[in-house]
Amino acid sequence: MASVREATAADRAAVVRMGREFHKHAGVPTEFDPVYASAVVSSFITDTDKLCLVLDNGSVSGALLAHASQSPIGPFTSAMEVMWWIEPDVRGSSAVRMLTAYEHWARGKGCLLIGVAALAG
Repeated sequence: MASVREATAADRAAVVRMGREFHKHAGVPTEFDPVYASAVVSSFITDTDKLCLVLDNGSVSGALLAHASQSPIGPFTSAMEVMWWIEPDVRGSSAVRMLTAYEHWARGKGCLLIGVAALAG
C-alpha cells in the first residue's frame, strides 16, 4: 500500500511533473512554466503555512498542495487545496488517505474551514 507523507526537496521534480499534468487537464489558460512551477513547489515544501503531500508507492505517484491563511470571510484561519493530482493508474482509496492527511494538517494549523477546489468544465 502506498504511503502518504509530506514531500521533501527530493520529491520536487516528481511534483512538478504531476503539476504539468494537472495544468493540462485542469484547462489552465496559460502555458505551463516549469521554472515557476519548481519555485512554487519548493515553497509548498518549505513554508510552514503551506503543505505538499505526496503519495509514495516506491515512486511519487500523487501530490496535494494546500495552504493555510487568514480567511477572507471572517477573522479565522482557513485552508485551501490548490493542486491535487494522482496518476490515473493508482487512483482509488489513496485519495481518501491524502484528503485525511490534508484535513489533519489543516486542523493542526487551527483552520476552521478546510476547502478543496472544484474545476470547471
